Amino acid sequence: MAFDSLTVELFVIVALAALVSFAVGYALAALRKGRERELAVTAARLDTARRQRSTVGGQIAEALRPYVGDFPYDPSDLTFVGDPVDFIAFRGRAAGHIEEVVFIEVKRGTSTLRPSQRQTRDAISAGRVRWMETRFPEPPSV
Repeated sequence: MAFDSLTVELFVIVALAALVSFAVGYALAALRKGRERELAVTAARLDTARRQRSTVGGQIAEALRPYVGDFPYDPSDLTFVGDPVDFIAFRGRAAGHIEEVVFIEVKRGTSTLRPSQRQTRDAISAGRVRWMETRFPEPPSV
């Protein structure tokens, strides 16, 4: 079966058009995927920056809270712990007689307790708190 030159030319043109269409589609898909990746990376970076600002803001709030507003404890009665609670207040320590020990967690805005903070709060509320004294071991004699 012989093909005339017009049929061959038409076949070549259709084949080239299909090949070019495939290549353009592939390139556009790659560009779209690259752009989506760029957008995802940008979104992740923005989220990280937002979280860092929030964390720094929370740390500043923790440090300043004993000195701002109607804080109910004398700042000199506080000991900073950091985690899982921010402070322990030894009410009356500055006056020389401790009347009460209070665990204090500073939060701002709508932030909530982390699981370890909830567990700490629950243990304290349930009275699962005790005193322990330990001594550093004596070095072995030579």
